[in-house]
Amino acid sequence: MKLILSLIIIIALAYISARVFFSHKKMSLPLSFISLTGIEFIFLGYILGENVVGLIDDTVLTQMRPAVGLGMAWIGLVFGLQLDWRNMRRLPITIYYQSMGQALAVWLFVFAILYFMFKGAYPPGEAFLLPSLFIIAASAAISSPTLIPLLRSKEGARGRSTSFLEEISSMDAVVGILSLGLVYSLWHSETASSAVHGLLLLCLSVLIGITLAFIFKIFVRDNLSDAELLLVSLAMIIFSGGVSQYLKLSPLFINFIMGVTLANIHWSNYRIFKVLAIPEKPVYFMFLLLSGAIWNFPHWIIFPAAALYVILRMTGKVLGNLTIARLTYRKRRVPWFFGLGLLPQGGIPIAIAISYSLTYPSEFCRAVSSTIILAIVLNELIGPSFARYVLKHSGDIK
Repeated sequence: MKLILSLIIIIALAYISARVFFSHKKMSLPLSFISLTGIEFIFLGYILGENVVGLIDDTVLTQMRPAVGLGMAWIGLVFGLQLDWRNMRRLPITIYYQSMGQALAVWLFVFAILYFMFKGAYPPGEAFLLPSLFIIAASAAISSPTLIPLLRSKEGARGRSTSFLEEISSMDAVVGILSLGLVYSLWHSETASSAVHGLLLLCLSVLIGITLAFIFKIFVRDNLSDAELLLVSLAMIIFSGGVSQYLKLSPLFINFIMGVTLANIHWSNYRIFKVLAIPEKPVYFMFLLLSGAIWNFPHWIIFPAAALYVILRMTGKVLGNLTIARLTYRKRRVPWFFGLGLLPQGGIPIAIAISYSLTYPSEFCRAVSSTIILAIVLNELIGPSFARYVLKHSGDIK
């Protein structure tokens, strides 16, 4: 009964919020971005969770794992469908060097610093230390693609820096998603697999994603209406999400591969993306509510750990963007603080944190996920001011 009531409340809040909170156009920039990202729903989820009301407790969260898997599959497919080479080749190759390079630099920087800080605090046999560091680094690499378009509409941001930040932030989630696929492969059953076994599972995930894309292509006909196309897409998401969870692989990663493959083998990938993007906001708000429900503060160390995450990520974004830009654009000077425009993180890191917490149900992993979610909230709060500063200093905001 509690599960049914929780589902009704979550679905109702998700759809109401998708209609109401995206309709406010006269808010200030910080309030507009808070409403756009929906971080207030993380706090609402926390209130509904076991720490306050107790409606969405651990039992409900465990029972909702299939729904979370379907949501992860949905997000992966929608993101993958955007990587159509026919459109991507219109951008200079240096944009991809910058986006992937800075994300990888942040990943390596955060992982290395945290590894050397914590390897002495935890025993070498700690099962979840390395995968947790992988997950933290994966979430840190990702930037939100929604802030810069908001600055365009709210602040009239125009110019090379605005376009550059928008293009970088729209693609660096690839590094985080690939890292998630690696974690599910190398730590398939809560213990470390051999490198060969992990590589085979990673290849299996890629093969499943590609195969599902070709199966999807068979069922998509030119004369399908939008409603029929949505129905076929939903059926494929349910099937792929079920396969992923049965094999204990990442539905986000597998459906990302399916989306990328489908985008490059089928002419109607834009139509598929369009029909899937309509319910995307309710799915996103569902993840925000669930992230608040799993939010837990079992120890005071989570608060300084989240602050450390924010500082390390900020440093990595600044140094990574500066280094890659100097290597890629030898004749173009990029301000040293350019990476501060990429602090907001968006919904994919939240989905990664939720997936990790529910897949590896230990107190350690729960604390790691709570730390990531708290850090994401902090980045969403401070990100707009830093991005506005970068664009104003670059002359894109008058």
